Amino acid sequence: MPVNLNTLLNSTPVSPPHSQFHPSHSQGPSAIELANLLSPAVDSHRALPKQAHHQQQYSEHDEQQEDDDEHKQFREALQALPLTQPATHTLPVAAFNRSRPPRAAKLASYQRPVPFTSFSYDDHRLIRTGKHQFESLRPFSVPQNLVGFDLSHRIDRAVFRDESIDEGIDGLLISLIGFLDKADPKERLDLCRGVFSASLITWRGVLTKLCASVYETAGEGGGGGGGWTKEVMMVDGTVYMIDGPKTAEEQGGSSAQQTYYGHSYESLLTNPSGFEDVNTNTQWVSVVKSNLNGNRLILGGEVDCIDPNAFNHHRHQLAHNSDQPSETVPIDQFIEIKTSIMPASDRDHWNLYRFKMLKFWLQSCQLGSSPK
Repeated sequence: MPVNLNTLLNSTPVSPPHSQFHPSHSQGPSAIELANLLSPAVDSHRALPKQAHHQQQYSEHDEQQEDDDEHKQFREALQALPLTQPATHTLPVAAFNRSRPPRAAKLASYQRPVPFTSFSYDDHRLIRTGKHQFESLRPFSVPQNLVGFDLSHRIDRAVFRDESIDEGIDGLLISLIGFLDKADPKERLDLCRGVFSASLITWRGVLTKLCASVYETAGEGGGGGGGWTKEVMMVDGTVYMIDGPKTAEEQGGSSAQQTYYGHSYESLLTNPSGFEDVNTNTQWVSVVKSNLNGNRLILGGEVDCIDPNAFNHHRHQLAHNSDQPSETVPIDQFIEIKTSIMPASDRDHWNLYRFKMLKFWLQSCQLGSSPK
């Protein structure tokens, strides 16, 4: 049964209970009605705040009755949708390994990504949009005493994100709602059409895993082949995709200490004043649009830092034009920071380029950033 758009547009906008969202206090034409199309999550316990003029028009009793009716209509519309059972698919032989020549594979056409908004997770994992979207943005800064730095420095003082909380794509969808809500009214309709016409809305990491699958062969250099699980929902022709429960192979990955090394290295290179205690809650996420073989994509991906000159220019613009719409950071200013253990053998060197460097390249390519 197809989704009734009128029912969705008139139903109460919702946000998953595990998202922590700080709404903007600025007035303007609302895009909150669009939340039901953007977010596939359903929750009857929390709703994005209504606009002030709506609160003035209705009494508390009438508003509560209206909310109850809208919740009921929304739940009935979703419950009427047929749900498909999870399916397991076995991928064919990788097209780009030794088993098949590269020319046998169809070349993919991937459009250069275009950033159009962003958001930040702050120290407490709260989602920051609007004028606060750059709160966690960091510059690239190389200290003089880089050589010999102990990557386990202050590991006992690190703050780690609660991995037990399933965030889904809440931050990405909330940032899209905020972007449409603050858009110029003359441009909002076209922007809404652009968002709703997307074939896929997901995280950059999800697409990276899908792209890397065609290069993996079971039992080859520890590259995997053990499979993965994704959770997928289609709403009005747009596919929303997130990572599913981790497989046994994925759960047995790097230890907490090994994971800390990467965060420690990032902290060292993104704080001009010197190393700061690691807090993995903090992230700046760029939201870009692209096109893969004719399919429009909207991707959200963390960016470690940006070029220092671009960072200073951006902060200057924010300080002197606080009332103006925030400019996006160009993708050619994005910088990805990567580190790896020095290969000890030819086999280690081969595995580094065969698997890890490939993943680095895929991650960077999808956002248009430059790995360092």
